Amino acid sequence: THTRGERVRLETLRDGAVRTQDIALAPFTRETADGLAVARWGFSVARSPEARGLRITEVRPDSPAGRLGLRPGDHIIQIGGLRLQSADDWLRAVALFRMRSAIMLRVDRQGRWYTVQLSV
Repeated sequence: THTRGERVRLETLRDGAVRTQDIALAPFTRETADGLAVARWGFSVARSPEARGLRITEVRPDSPAGRLGLRPGDHIIQIGGLRLQSADDWLRAVALFRMRSAIMLRVDRQGRWYTVQLSV
């Protein structure tokens, strides 16, 4: 096992050539997940007092979420089939789906549920 902050060497094979990189290990935190979601998908979330998934708090207009029509106040119920009920679910969803070019979202907007595809 490795520890936080430890530097490790990563070797990859691409186009027949081995590439080497030294990287520092860091934990995948809520702040990391939030930053990735805003940068990649264009929205941020907060825990919902109504306990209906996670509430969207901000949508960048020029982002995939903005172009899709997501709005602050919408609730994300599922990402890629993973039900969102806690901050741990959010961390897991972002870690699993952050690099996908398209993900399915289950959205609750004022009591009406929609399934939409968010394309990056």
